[in-house]
Amino acid sequence: MKYTDLLFENDIIQNQVGDFKLSTDKRQSILIRLKTPYGSNVFHPEYGNKLFDILSENMDDNWLNKAIAYEKECIEQDPTIKVRNIETRLSQEERKVYFRVQYQDLENDQTDELTWGEKIG
Repeated sequence: MKYTDLLFENDIIQNQVGDFKLSTDKRQSILIRLKTPYGSNVFHPEYGNKLFDILSENMDDNWLNKAIAYEKECIEQDPTIKVRNIETRLSQEERKVYFRVQYQDLENDQTDELTWGEKIG
């Protein structure tokens, strides 16, 4: 299983004539959204991921269902993305939860996936 992590130096890319622009990579856009705590952006208080609000709670089936719902809600804040499936894996040794997200880019009618993890507790 491949794990993707956010590389901030890829947020800004240089085009062929040397100008800089923001990356339009959907995977990176989704990862930035997922790694932003909900409400932490003062200019967009409804942007981000509510998962961070429950990371210290007891992890049971109810917690996993809530986490999956928050992941889906966060990603689908972007109206050009439709979540197809989310799988989770808990790693007690690493104290991490991993999410494997399959999604469809509605603008390009392409399906892709990403995996990311977050420390818990």
